[in-house]
Amino acid sequence: MASSKNAPLKTSEVTIEMPMGQEGYMLDPCKELMNIFGYKAQAGASSSSAEAKTRPKIQEVPQIMRENEKNKINYFPKLVSIGPYHYGNRKLEEGQALKTRLVQEFSSYVQNISGKKKSLEAYFHSKEFGKVVSEAKNCYAMIPKEVSTDEAFKCLMFLDGCFVVYFIHCVVNKSKDAQMMKNHHKAIITMDLFLLENQLPYTVLQALVNEFMPPEKNYDIDKFIKKQTVARGSKGRETNLYRLLQTYFERVIHCRCCNKTDNTLKSEGSSSSRKTEPLHLLDYVRTEFLITA
Repeated sequence: MASSKNAPLKTSEVTIEMPMGQEGYMLDPCKELMNIFGYKAQAGASSSSAEAKTRPKIQEVPQIMRENEKNKINYFPKLVSIGPYHYGNRKLEEGQALKTRLVQEFSSYVQNISGKKKSLEAYFHSKEFGKVVSEAKNCYAMIPKEVSTDEAFKCLMFLDGCFVVYFIHCVVNKSKDAQMMKNHHKAIITMDLFLLENQLPYTVLQALVNEFMPPEKNYDIDKFIKKQTVARGSKGRETNLYRLLQTYFERVIHCRCCNKTDNTLKSEGSSSSRKTEPLHLLDYVRTEFLITA
């Protein structure tokens, strides 16, 4: 859209190009945020990112695994897309609606606990979050063109990050918003959060937790991960389960995503003593499984 260099853009002049998602499902993370807190998306193309840090990237599943249709259950989300790889898929419309609703509830939660001193919109526009997003963009091996502009990617990180943080908070604390969700939805979303192609950089989640959650709730993610790594049953059955999961992560995820040896992971300790921040939730739960095994 053409406009004079100095003249400010009017809201009515800004046109949001809605990207065509997978299988023709029209979605735009900026428009979804507009519906939540009236955010006005700004037109602009992608700018150059800061030099990428030498950390492992969030990968797509190797092509050799995609060749077998039966493997799809291990990497394709069943209800919600997290991050850019599956955003806009028509099969996930129900989950996208649930995601938006929960972020709206998160907005109300933040204002209630802060006495309306904080808002999602204010932090979204802050320089602090802009820096977090700039680093997050370097965490992916590739960015689909539907969310490749800086503005769209920023909206996606904020929308999905708020959803993950508040979903975990609701489940861990058994809040009233968690009770409103169907049990099978909570179970399926939990599984979706640990798929390789369904990850957010942990720095995004941690930034949102630090900004919005009260101090006593800062360890909700740690508690959530611990719940996933506790196997019920006899000691022998637990040991077998952990061994199987350890083998799975080593063969499928380890070589592509984490680039760490088992000795390195074990030396990092549990969530309370780990020396480095996890790359994402899948990296976190993998580390916990290896420590427990």
